Amino acid sequence: MRSRQHSARHPQRRLPPYSHELAARLRQPKNFSRYAGTSANGRNPQLWCGIGPRVWDWAQRFFDRRLLTLLPPGDDPEIFDWRLLAGNDPLFVVACGPVEQSEIRALVAAMMRDGTKKILVGGDSRITVYERET
Repeated sequence: MRSRQHSARHPQRRLPPYSHELAARLRQPKNFSRYAGTSANGRNPQLWCGIGPRVWDWAQRFFDRRLLTLLPPGDDPEIFDWRLLAGNDPLFVVACGPVEQSEIRALVAAMMRDGTKKILVGGDSRITVYERET
């Protein structure tokens, strides 16, 4: 089991799972093209965040092919520091199993609090777009 990592700037907030791996990958832009969703020129990475009861299975299945993090089932997204995702818009959130709209809205709000400006949420064969008001 992984130990819980806390944010250096916000010690009361934890880092979401896979943050250290994601940060290391983002420091190597020459490798972006190997990850799903990255722009054709390999310059703009696509970041993913999973949510839902099957999120750990999703993360294990796609870890090698996606730049990802996740919200553990049952955790409040407000307790996490999502700033690592900021500046890589749009972020794609994947529903991994049944997820209540209130859970998605809470995750989107926490990510936008920490700087993400545009989030695409996929599930039920549709995509919902959330944009931060400026």
